[in-house]
Parts: sequence; structure tokens; C-alpha cells
Amino acid sequence: MAKGPLRVDAEKIRKLRQEMGMSQYAAAAKAGFHRETWTMIEAGTHGATVEKLGVIADVLCVSPCDLLTHSPGSKVRHGGRRKGGKA
Repeated sequence: MAKGPLRVDAEKIRKLRQEMGMSQYAAAAKAGFHRETWTMIEAGTHGATVEKLGVIADVLCVSPCDLLTHSPGSKVRHGGRRKGGKA
């Protein structure tokens, strides 16, 4: 389990919010955050805790995993079966 802020895809958060026609203020209010907190997360100057990531994902109607930044070359599993047939 992560022990600090998670690296989020700030650009994706901004894009999804804009596609929903929401202002930063409205998104922050819906999330229960101060607008400045949302702005810093969306600007990429702040990460997000697991709890905040879940709230942001709910506001944007996506999975929390969709909002994480993955380092190049990292292998991210999204379910499925492992070798040998075990889930």
C-alpha cells in the first residue's frame, strides 16, 4: 500500500472534468475539497491520497486506476488470468 501521495495523471483529470462541462470549483465542491486542492492536483503540483483518488474518480465517473500515472515500461495488470490459469 502506498504511504504518500499517489502520482495521478493530472492532464487526464483536467480533460475529463472539462468533457463533463464542470469548472474546477464545481468539481472540487462535488468532491468536498477546497478549490485550491483540486487545482493543485489537476496542475500536477500535488499528488492525491488513496482516499482523494477515489473521490476524484467518483466525481469524474471513472475507475481510480484510470487516473494513475504509470512510469514508462511498467506493467500494469488490469485483471485477467495469470499463467497457469489462476486468477
